[in-house]
Amino acid sequence: MKRELEDLLRQAEAAGCTIRRNKRGGHVKVLVPGGPMIVLSASPSDWRGLLNARAAFRRAGLDI
Repeated sequence: MKRELEDLLRQAEAAGCTIRRNKRGGHVKVLVPGGPMIVLSASPSDWRGLLNARAAFRRAGLDI
């Protein structure tokens, strides 16, 4: 997993989110307290993967 995505997930965890990693499918589920579940790719195949992850966190109400 990219270092930037790992840093983003650490920040989400510090903000109270629960992180669940799917070992077979290569996806990461982020459970936002009082908000939606965000599903991210563990290995984004395009250059916008990290930007899309940040946008999903913003839409969920997290400023990370």
